[in-house]
Amino acid sequence: MKHYFLLLCCLFTSLCFGQTIVPYLQNPTPNSIIINWKTSSDNETTVYYGTSPTQLNVTVTGTTNIFTDTGYSNNYYYHTAKITNLQPNTKYYYKTKTGTSESSVYNFRTLPLPGQAVTADGKIRFLIMGDNQLKNEPRYDSLNLHAYKKIKERFGASNDPSDNIALTFMVGDQVDVGTLDHYENVHFKKNQKLSPYLPIQTTVGNHETYGTLGMSSYYAHFFIDELSYKNISSGNENYYAQQAGNVLFVSLSSEHTGSAQQTWLQQIMNAAAADNTVQWIISLSHRPYQAEQYVGDISTWVRNTAVPMLTASDKYIMHIGAHHHLYHRGQLKNSPNYQIISGGTAWDQYWGMSNEQDFDDVQKTLTDWTYQIIEVDVNTGKMDIESYSIGGIYNKKNSVTVDSFHRYKNLAKPTKPAVTNVFTTPVTLPLTINGSNFTTTTTELLNTTQFLISKTADFSVIDKEFYRDYENWFGKDGTGNPDVTKNLNAGVDITKATIAANTITNGVYYVKLRYRDRNLEWSEWSDVKSFQVIGSVVSNPQLVLNKTEYLQNEEILATYTDGPGNQQDWVGIYKKGQNPTTTTSQQYK
Repeated sequence: MKHYFLLLCCLFTSLCFGQTIVPYLQNPTPNSIIINWKTSSDNETTVYYGTSPTQLNVTVTGTTNIFTDTGYSNNYYYHTAKITNLQPNTKYYYKTKTGTSESSVYNFRTLPLPGQAVTADGKIRFLIMGDNQLKNEPRYDSLNLHAYKKIKERFGASNDPSDNIALTFMVGDQVDVGTLDHYENVHFKKNQKLSPYLPIQTTVGNHETYGTLGMSSYYAHFFIDELSYKNISSGNENYYAQQAGNVLFVSLSSEHTGSAQQTWLQQIMNAAAADNTVQWIISLSHRPYQAEQYVGDISTWVRNTAVPMLTASDKYIMHIGAHHHLYHRGQLKNSPNYQIISGGTAWDQYWGMSNEQDFDDVQKTLTDWTYQIIEVDVNTGKMDIESYSIGGIYNKKNSVTVDSFHRYKNLAKPTKPAVTNVFTTPVTLPLTINGSNFTTTTTELLNTTQFLISKTADFSVIDKEFYRDYENWFGKDGTGNPDVTKNLNAGVDITKATIAANTITNGVYYVKLRYRDRNLEWSEWSDVKSFQVIGSVVSNPQLVLNKTEYLQNEEILATYTDGPGNQQDWVGIYKKGQNPTTTTSQQYK
C-alpha cells in the first residue's frame, strides 16, 4: 500500500509553458517498468513507446499526483506510468508528454529472464552510486556525468547506457532531508544524465528519515512495495529483494532494524538456496559493515545479524554500504565475501576529521568520490568489480580506476604454505617467523597472510596474530594533503612476521600460517611448528572479551592470558567507576 502524504485527483488541465521533462525509471522487471517525471503544471501523464525510435506506436496513460510540502512554493505534479506486457531483455524507445511539453526520445531495456544474461557475450552489469545529499554544490551531478561518459568509453560511444548496464543501485541518502525541494533538486535533477536510460533502485538512508516529510516523501516517490522475490515481499518500502539476471540484490534498511526484517531476510535466503537461477547474492544497506573513519558509525545489526545470515550461503558475494563519503573495500576474514563503502559525493570526509582506526578487515580506505561498475559473466561464473574516482575537492580525477577486485567460482585454492624456520634451541625475541613462497596452480596473486601463535597446541587461545593484506591504504600519506592516502604495507613482505621483544612471555609456543589469494580463497593451514622463548617477560596479562556489545542476560566469555600463574591469582568484575582497592567485586573467579 502506498502511503501518500497528499494525493489529489486532478480534474483539470492547465497549460505548460516551456517545461523541461526528463523521465526517471524505476522497478524494472523482464516484463514491465515504471516511468516517472515531475512538472509544475498539468495533470496529463502520457507515454509513447515502441521498439524503434521512429515508431513509438503504443500509448500508455498514467496517473498524476499533486504533492505539497511546508515551504515549497511551486506546484509539484508527480507523473507515474507503469508499462506492462513487455518482452524480456528487449530495448524500447519512449518519450513522455504533459500538456504541450514532451521529453526527448530515450530508451530502456527490460531485465532478462531469471538466470539469464543481457549481452550477446553473456554479461549483465550494474552501476553502484550513493550519497547525493548536497543541493547547492555540483558534486553528485558531476559523478553522474562521469559515470555516463565512462559507460560510453568502456562499451562504445555509439551505444546507449541501457545497452550495457541493467540498472543502478543507490545506497541511501539520496536526499539530505525528506522534502519536495530535495527530491526534485537533489535526487531527480542530479540523476538526469542517466535516469532516462537506467532504472534506479534506492536504499533507505538516515537522511531520508529527516525533514518536513521524512519517510512519507520516500514512500510517495518510489514504488518499492511492488517488488518481491519468489512472491516474498517485505510488505513495505524499507527493505526489499530484487532479482536481475542471475544476481539477487537484497536491499536492507539499517534504519528499520529488528525481528521483522530478520524474519523476512531468512525467508529470502531460504528461497534463494533452492533457486538455481540465482548464482550471486549482493546485499546493500546505507550504514556500512565497517568503517575506518568515524569509527563505530556503522550498522551493528548489519554486521552482527544480517551479514552472518547472508554468509551462510555460498552464493553470497558482497555487502555494499555508504554513509561515509569515501571509498573503502575489505574482506571478511573467514568467508569469501567483500564489503565496500560506495560513499558518493556528500559532505567532506577526509583524513584527520574524525576518530580513525586501521582494521584488519579493511584493505583500503580512500577519501575519493567514486562509483562502481559490477560485471557478471553469467556463463563462466565470474564477477568483476571496478571502482572509478572523480577525486574530491582537492584533487580532481577523470574516472580513474582506484580499485578492482573479483570473485571467480571453481578456482583452486593456493598451495599449502610452510613455516620455514628450524627451531632446535630456545630463541630470544625479536623473532621473525618465515613463511614459504606463495604458490598456486591458478594465475591468482597473494592477497593476505595470517600467522597464529599460541601457547596451546590446539590454538584455543591466540597469544599473537599477524593478519595482513599485501596493501593497506590508511591515513594521510605524510605530505599533509588530507585526501591522499598512504599504503602502510608498501614494501612489506607479508610472508614474514616479526614478534617484537617483550610482546610475548617466556614459554613454549606453537605457530601456523595460511595464505589467501585475490580470489578470496584461503590455503590450508601450514603444519604446526613449536619454539621456546627465553629472556622475555615473565608475565604480560591480558583480558579479552569475545564481543564488544551484549544483550541483556547474554553470556560473556572473557579470556585471561599471560598471568604470573600464582595459586591465588583471580579475576574480578566491578561496576564502572568502582575502585577495586576499596570496593568488593560483584563476582570473582
